[in-house]
Amino acid sequence: MSAGLVERSHRGSPPLDALLWWREHVSSAPLQALRGAERWLATAPADPEIEVLARHVACLALVERGSAAAATEHAHRGLDVARRSGLAQREAQLRLTLA
Repeated sequence: MSAGLVERSHRGSPPLDALLWWREHVSSAPLQALRGAERWLATAPADPEIEVLARHVACLALVERGSAAAATEHAHRGLDVARRSGLAQREAQLRLTLA
């Protein structure tokens, strides 16, 4: 399965939709976004796209809260998962966040 198909295969799933929403709105409630991302990371099934997006949301929320080191750690872990899973678009999005 190509990276593009993998990235589109979960469209419409509640966790994916929620994570995509939080990624765009994290600055409105960073603590709530961080808690949600941590919950998805702790309870989500082994789904690499959900993990990558949850780490991206956590990264952005931690930046909003002034925790750059912890944010960078989430971004690098998300990059590793995206790379191993062939999620090229998600990897590029995280790289832009790190830039």
